[in-house]
Amino acid sequence: MPDAQPILGEIADLYAHADVGDGMLQAAAAQLRRLAGSPPAAEKRLTVPVHEHLAAALKAASRGPLAGIAKAFAAIEPSCRWRQNPNYTVATLGERFMDNYGYVELVGGDRRWASDSIAVGFLLLGPGVEYPAH
Repeated sequence: MPDAQPILGEIADLYAHADVGDGMLQAAAAQLRRLAGSPPAAEKRLTVPVHEHLAAALKAASRGPLAGIAKAFAAIEPSCRWRQNPNYTVATLGERFMDNYGYVELVGGDRRWASDSIAVGFLLLGPGVEYPAH
């Protein structure tokens, strides 16, 4: 498995420098830095149909302010488990949505880095797809 800790550092840096709210993101940054010191749990590789859009999304992100995060995520993505919410189905949201939606959870309960107090991951939506209000 490639060195996975840089992704948490990149996300922590983004959160630490956020100028919003009541310090919640700064507290999350501190938690991510602590987690970065521990090795991640292995996950079984799994992809979902939206994965076909990942290369284009990472290429676009690499040209902007999130370039460090895009590079760090690209390095660990081959060992990631992509997921879809089991409550979402073709019957409720349609085939187009289900083929163009997926996420990777890095931090959370029973994830690569276990935490009961914070969840961090990436959502990928295909072109023209909007996440439903909830």
